Amino acid sequence: MAARVDGTLVREYAGNVAGDIRLGHPSGVLPIDAAVRLQGGGPWAERVTVYRTARRIVEGFTRAFRDARRQRAAGNAAGGGASESQSTTGR
Repeated sequence: MAARVDGTLVREYAGNVAGDIRLGHPSGVLPIDAAVRLQGGGPWAERVTVYRTARRIVEGFTRAFRDARRQRAAGNAAGGGASESQSTTGR
């Protein structure tokens, strides 16, 4: 919000920025937007928008039979027990 208020150090450093303000931090860049107006002699935040996304920590896939019940029944009839579907995660 301070980047939108005249006379603040943040505004002096950022300049007259139109659109999002980009805030750098150890995990990357965070785009922020704010609408500020004067009310009662001081700044008033009408809105502040922070965009955030979750970073991917795992990627994977799952293999499954089209008709798992039929596969299970066939496995049990042959003495195989549980189905043979596999799951893989991570990279």
